[in-house]
Amino acid sequence: MGVDPVAVCGPVNLETSVPVGAFPIVASRRRKVHGIESHVSGIAWNVAAGLSALGSPVRLTAITGTDRVGRFIRDQLSELPGVDVTYVDLPDSPQTVVLLGGDGSRAVLSDLRAAPSARIGTELDLAGCSAFVPVSIPANLPALARAEEAKTPVFVDIQSVAAVNDPDLEPFCHVAQVLAMSSANIPCSPEEWLRQMGDRYGTPVMVLGLAERGALLARDRGRRIDHVPAAAARVASTVGAGDALWACFVDGYLRSGDALWALERAVVAAAHKVASIGGAQGLITASELQSMGWAPPS
Repeated sequence: MGVDPVAVCGPVNLETSVPVGAFPIVASRRRKVHGIESHVSGIAWNVAAGLSALGSPVRLTAITGTDRVGRFIRDQLSELPGVDVTYVDLPDSPQTVVLLGGDGSRAVLSDLRAAPSARIGTELDLAGCSAFVPVSIPANLPALARAEEAKTPVFVDIQSVAAVNDPDLEPFCHVAQVLAMSSANIPCSPEEWLRQMGDRYGTPVMVLGLAERGALLARDRGRRIDHVPAAAARVASTVGAGDALWACFVDGYLRSGDALWALERAVVAAAHKVASIGGAQGLITASELQSMGWAPPS
């Protein structure tokens, strides 16, 4: 299992990480810092790169610019093996600045430009794909119907959701066979949240990220919940950790059909990721996981 391509669609941006030491930042004429880094990132790319590192073939529809930044992004994307990329063109590329505190805190400033409202046409090819993994932005809404027509399972991460009936996210929740999200902004206990989501959408499999506490796996519409503790980690930046966990879960679930095993393996991938700066940097590989004993269950 897991040998067919995984279709991923969403914005790809240039991400610049700036270590600021501590918050709040005091205004001054000039301040010297060490370790500013710029990398290609964005949820779609982070997930695609994570899947590629694990040996899953990827069909990426990248929403990015045709400007100078976009040309740099495209050069970088062309170098990753196992990822077949097509582009949805924007005049200006999305960009993100990440301010990193020395204690692991962060502030993320994103300018997605026109990416959320981009028009996706024939660039998206779902034929023969084992799953469709869209970023939950308006540009991907028409693609949900195409996935249904192609009978391609939809796996979607709705990120930091705060309401069960969020109108922007409901279309993704209604069609998802696997649904992931963060607990950062939920208004109740994680267990109650998963029960409410299960009651509203009937999603067979849900993953709720708990940051340093690991993650929850919910099945049977939120009535069967397992807690997977976080793995030990040296934290340089948490940016991209959720994407790394999601990519590893998708890969593991498609390969094994065992959601709990896939999540247990995925928290190891997230712990490995946070030791590096940059949303798509420091991703764990299939051989590294194999050496740690994470072979798919027979």
